[in-house]
Amino acid sequence: MQFTPAQQQAIDLDGHIVVTAGAGSGKTRVLVERYLRLLVTYADPDQASEPPPLLAITFTEKAAREMRERVRTAVEQRLRSAPPTERALWEYLRDAVEAARISTIHSFCTALLRAQPVETGLDPQFAVLDEVEASLLREASMDTALQAWLAQAAAEPVADPQVQAQFATLQAELSLSDLRTILREMLLRGDALRAVVATLPTAPEALRAEWQAAHATLRAEVWQTVQADPTWQDSTAQIAVLAPAAPATDRIGAQVQALAAWLATLTPQAVPDDWAALTDIDLRGGSAKQWPSKAPLDLSKAHLKALRELLKAEPILMAELDAELEQRAAQLTVALVQVYLRVLDTYRQHKIEQNALDFDDLEWRARAALTHPDVQRRWRRSLRAVLVDEFQDTNDAQRAIVYALTGLDEARPGTSDQPHNSQSQSDLPMLFVVGDGKQSIYRFRGADVSVFQQVQQQVQHIGGQPVSLNTSFRTHPPLLAWINGVMAQVLDRPRPLFDFEIPFEPLIAHRPSPAHPHCVELHLLDMPGASGDLRATEAALLAERLTALVAGEQGPIIHERGAWRLPTYGDVAILLQASTYFTVYEQALRAAGIPFLTTAGRGYYDRQEVQDLLHLLRVLNNPADELALVGVLRSPLFALDDNTIVRLRLSHPQSIWDALLHADLPDAPATLEHARTTLRELYALRGRLTVVELLRTALMRTGYLAVLSALPDGAQRCVNVEKLIEAIRRTDTADLRAYTEYLRQLLEAAPREGAAPLEAEGSVRLMTVHASKGLEFPMVVLPDLSRTNPPLRSVWLAHASYGLAVCLHDAAGELQKPQIWQRALAREQQMQHAEQERLFYVALTRASDYLILSGKALQPRGWLHLLGRGLGDANFATLPAGAYGAMQVWRWIE
Repeated sequence: MQFTPAQQQAIDLDGHIVVTAGAGSGKTRVLVERYLRLLVTYADPDQASEPPPLLAITFTEKAAREMRERVRTAVEQRLRSAPPTERALWEYLRDAVEAARISTIHSFCTALLRAQPVETGLDPQFAVLDEVEASLLREASMDTALQAWLAQAAAEPVADPQVQAQFATLQAELSLSDLRTILREMLLRGDALRAVVATLPTAPEALRAEWQAAHATLRAEVWQTVQADPTWQDSTAQIAVLAPAAPATDRIGAQVQALAAWLATLTPQAVPDDWAALTDIDLRGGSAKQWPSKAPLDLSKAHLKALRELLKAEPILMAELDAELEQRAAQLTVALVQVYLRVLDTYRQHKIEQNALDFDDLEWRARAALTHPDVQRRWRRSLRAVLVDEFQDTNDAQRAIVYALTGLDEARPGTSDQPHNSQSQSDLPMLFVVGDGKQSIYRFRGADVSVFQQVQQQVQHIGGQPVSLNTSFRTHPPLLAWINGVMAQVLDRPRPLFDFEIPFEPLIAHRPSPAHPHCVELHLLDMPGASGDLRATEAALLAERLTALVAGEQGPIIHERGAWRLPTYGDVAILLQASTYFTVYEQALRAAGIPFLTTAGRGYYDRQEVQDLLHLLRVLNNPADELALVGVLRSPLFALDDNTIVRLRLSHPQSIWDALLHADLPDAPATLEHARTTLRELYALRGRLTVVELLRTALMRTGYLAVLSALPDGAQRCVNVEKLIEAIRRTDTADLRAYTEYLRQLLEAAPREGAAPLEAEGSVRLMTVHASKGLEFPMVVLPDLSRTNPPLRSVWLAHASYGLAVCLHDAAGELQKPQIWQRALAREQQMQHAEQERLFYVALTRASDYLILSGKALQPRGWLHLLGRGLGDANFATLPAGAYGAMQVWRWIE
């Protein structure tokens, strides 16, 4: 397939290049071809002992392997067709690919730091902690630091009065459990949080003064925005016109006069202190008899209401600072930061003792190393180009590393990118960046979409070239036109965009159109009932619809090798916003006899057979864990019925474990004695066997695998059990307590894990939208569109745009919101909403041929609300079934 003009530009242009690559635009092919061209240009056979002078950075290890394999394949193809005079070159390039620097940012940082032991002061044999190892070490560090801090606070006499003050503040505002939770979360934020903390004043009074100044600035900005709003300008002008004729004896007329008089006192720059003229507006009453006619009365009410609603949308203008609350918030913030820094320092010391670095260390230490002139010069001279894929998923530290390698950290705006140092422009590596801001969906991992936009602007500002790949090779014209139309409305704003919001750029379809008229289905459920019941009903209806489509009800809707054919289950991907309800859709698919494979989600750890064994380990470690114990007793391990478990509880209200071991229940089933004997035996063995041996013994005593194999999906269940045992074996631990702590950290912090793989061909794929990024499927199903994100439960927030905010509670446990918290929460909600829109875009653009959407008509929330906006504010409660262009609407009514 030939390259498009834009693709050819991205491959051939010299200098710095930023490529915006839309979904399905062939960006990986372009990246590989660009790399190959640079490899041919700059690889030197006379320097065969050195790696090629190119650095390619990918987002994941899997992507790095795939890119290396693609480059290797391309080189071998060229070698096979090369004339004899060029064969030696291509043979050298084939070997050079094996040594090429193609890796993730963390792998590159590791290599850089190992190569610079003198400048970094690091032992080049340092270990790199994985996420779970780092989490366990952070937990131990927190324990050590808090114990030392508490001891210091309780010492007589106190060596440091500040410690006692910190302790008093934190003890008054937070429980120890809450403090530990906050510190654990803060440590996870790494360098990004350290950068925020470094800008904060260390005294509560200074922090309060900073907040007050920021509050005043924000109010002034909001006031300017309100005055520029067309609604404000129109309604205030109309109130001024209506006031002279408004009767003072009429309730509405009096308010119009009072508001007009108040408006006359305003100045554009000064934010009013008294808003009563607007906040006290009451639209009840009003007599047309006292007005010249009914029209001015109605008009007055309309403008009064418009101004009142406009003001309600900007509560910051009327907010009054609670001096006591603000002081408590400042004291708590300062105390929390000091304890956080103590824990952080202890964590650093523990890593030094273990000669280990975590992923965050790799970034900031590499960034620091590249500020050393010799290190910077050495790496710049060793590279001719730096290529970065998925740049929309980077953070500012990663941007700084790339800039330091390419000289962009010193580039002067204008006509030249000549840096300030002694190296000339021609000596510096070229930067080639590929990304798409609309597909930035990893904020929870620290990705900052504004970084990509900053780089776009800066590269262009210094003379670099922007290239837009807007031709989609994935999706056919009718479906792509529908997606373009929806997302253009979803991403549209009536105001300038924030730096975390992305302008919409439509894609152009390259494929031919299908003969069938419909390629989108929208299923709307009108059924009343509980949310859980509706979700199960929705899953069952979608399974029924998939069965009908595979049977040919819609005809040939899948394109393959130039022809259209009927769909198979292997063409289908069901994408969910979160893995929480995987089980609901698995049950529906299983009931319908549809083969499926759950991938790339915590679906594995949520599988019942895995949960059963994890619960068993928790019970053997701590028999007082009654939630886990009940789960074990009810599971196929022992299969106790609920009535027997209730009788156990009633026979010994203080402890189910003691009741299990000692209670004498009349007419108890034989399974109870089996559970008692087996659990007593396993508990006695827990200090003498490894965790793997303990589980193997449990499986043998209970016949658990035999029970699983007889259940639906039995083969998958047994494979998942073996996967768990293998995972435990890899941790190389014999300590049950240590392993249960490992599991807790794993489930909280580890990447989401897929079910143990069976044969995927011919099966529906069930995964999260996040896991589907970079993939494409002939048919995509997006269910549960009415799902909304759970409310923000964190009691602290941090970002460079507002600093650090901590929520407080009163004596009754009620939430108290200082101004810094309100500002932080508003910004976090804006950023979350913007990312949800981008996640919706990613979900829609995974489909190449057919798209099925499903949601609750009476709950137009979440993505269903976005879809309504995209369809021109569609009212799903009244939208009738039928065809709407490329979309068919189905209504399901009980």
